[in-house]
Amino acid sequence: MWGILLGAALMHRTALTACLLLALNACATRQPVPPDLASIHPQGVLVPAPSTLVSPAPAVDTWWNLYDAPKLGRLIQDALHDNLDLKAAAARVAQARAVLDARKRARLPTTRVTAGAGEGSTLDDQLAAALDDTPVRTGMRYDAGLDFSWDTDIQGRLGASVRAAHAHAAEVQALADATRIDITVETARAYVDICGYAARVGDARQSLDLLRQSLTLQRRLLDSGAGNRLDVVRTQALADEAAAAIPALQAAHDNAIQELSVLLARPADALPGDATACHVVPRLTAAPPAGDVAALLKRRPDVRAADDHLRASTAGIDLAVSELYPSLSIGAELLSSAPSIGELNARSSMVWRIGPLLSWSFPNLSVARARIAGAKAGQREALAQFDKSILRAIADVQVALGSYQAAETQHNALQHASAQTGEALRLAQRARQLGAVDALDLLDAQRSDVKARLAATASDADVAIAQLGLFRALGGGWQTAPDLEPSMPAPSGPSGSAP
Repeated sequence: MWGILLGAALMHRTALTACLLLALNACATRQPVPPDLASIHPQGVLVPAPSTLVSPAPAVDTWWNLYDAPKLGRLIQDALHDNLDLKAAAARVAQARAVLDARKRARLPTTRVTAGAGEGSTLDDQLAAALDDTPVRTGMRYDAGLDFSWDTDIQGRLGASVRAAHAHAAEVQALADATRIDITVETARAYVDICGYAARVGDARQSLDLLRQSLTLQRRLLDSGAGNRLDVVRTQALADEAAAAIPALQAAHDNAIQELSVLLARPADALPGDATACHVVPRLTAAPPAGDVAALLKRRPDVRAADDHLRASTAGIDLAVSELYPSLSIGAELLSSAPSIGELNARSSMVWRIGPLLSWSFPNLSVARARIAGAKAGQREALAQFDKSILRAIADVQVALGSYQAAETQHNALQHASAQTGEALRLAQRARQLGAVDALDLLDAQRSDVKARLAATASDADVAIAQLGLFRALGGGWQTAPDLEPSMPAPSGPSGSAP
C-alpha cells in the first residue's frame, strides 16, 4: 500500500520537479574554478657531466639491492612490514579512504524507517475534543513512518566534497609513501652505523694492542738500562688515549642496535645475529643511478603530496562557491498513526507528503563570500608550497650529490693517508731497531698511524651515509613496499563486538 501511494505521488510530481530543476540549474552557474596548476613537465638530467659517482640511468626503486649486503635487504623488508610508524601511516590512509567513501555515498538517496508505541492522542482526537467540547481521547497509539530524500546537488556541493576528499586521501597516501622512504633509509643507516662502529672499535682495539706491545718493549728496555723513563711515559699516554676512545665507539655501536630494534619493532635481543655482528660497512656494487628531473618529481612523495594538497584546495573553492546557490532535494514521507497495529494500514490513519525541498541562504551571502575568499587564499598557499616542493626536490638531490662527492673525495684522501702513515710506522720501527731514530720519532709515527686508521675507517661509514642521503633525495623505496593494514585490537566483550 505504501509503495503504491509513493509511486503515484512521484508520477504526479514529475513535471513540476523537472521544471524546477531546469530553472535552478540555469541560475546556478558557478564561478570558474582555477585551472589545475600541478601539471608540469620539466626536462633535464640531475647528474652533472662528467660524473663517475652516479649514473644518468633511471633511478631504481629497490636501491638497497645495489649493495653487496643481502642482509641489508632483508632488514629493510622486515622494517617495511613491521615498523610501527608505517602501521600508523596505514591507519591514516584507511581513515582518509573511509572519509572519501562516506562522501561518495552521500550522493545516493537516503531512506529512514521509524516505528514507535506509547500512550497519547492524535491531532484528530484533539480536534474532535475541541469541536465537541469533550475531554481529549487518549490511549495506546502505534506509529510507523518511511522517509525518502535525495540531494540533487545542483549547486555542486557534494561533487566538490568528493573531489576534496579524493585529493586529501591521495595526499595522505603520498605522505605514507614518504614515511616508507624514511624507514628504509633509517634502517639502512642504523645497519651502516652498526657495521661502521664495529669496524672502528676493532681498529681502535688493534691499535691499542700495538701500543701496549710497544709499551711492554719500552719497559723492558728501561729495566735493562737501555731505555729511559720519558719514552715509557709517552707510550703509556698514547695507549691511554687510544683506550679512552673505545667506550664511546662501543656505546655508539650499541645505540645503533637499539635504533634498529625500534625500526624493526622488536626487542634488541630479538634482532638477527648477523645484523648485530656486522663489522664491514656495505659497499655499492655499481654507481647509483639518478635519472632526470621529470622522473624525480613524479617519484618524490612530497611533491605528489603538495600536488594533491593543491587539488584539494582547488576543490575547496568549489565547495565554498556552492554555498552561494540554492540546494534542492527530493523527498517523500509516509506516516501512519493508529490505536492498534492492525489499523496502521487503514487509509484514514495515513499521512503522506512528496515533493522538492529548496534551501537557500539568500540574500545573506556574506558568510559564503568570506569562505570563498579564505578558500582562494588557501589555494594560493598550496600553490606556493607546491612550487617550493619542486625546488626542494631538485635542491635535495644536488645537495646530496655534493655531500656524496665530498665524502668520497675525503674517503680517498684518508685511505691514502692511512696507507702512508702505516708505511711510515713500519719504516720508523725498522729505523728504531737500527738506532737511526729515537723513541720520540717512533711514538709520533705510532700516533699518526692510529689517528689515520681510525679516520679512514670512519670515512667508510661516512661514504655509505652520504649514499643513503642521495637515495633518500631520489625518492625511491616506496613503490614495491607491501601494503599495510592498520593493526586492530581483538574485540573484548559486547562493546568490542562487530555491529
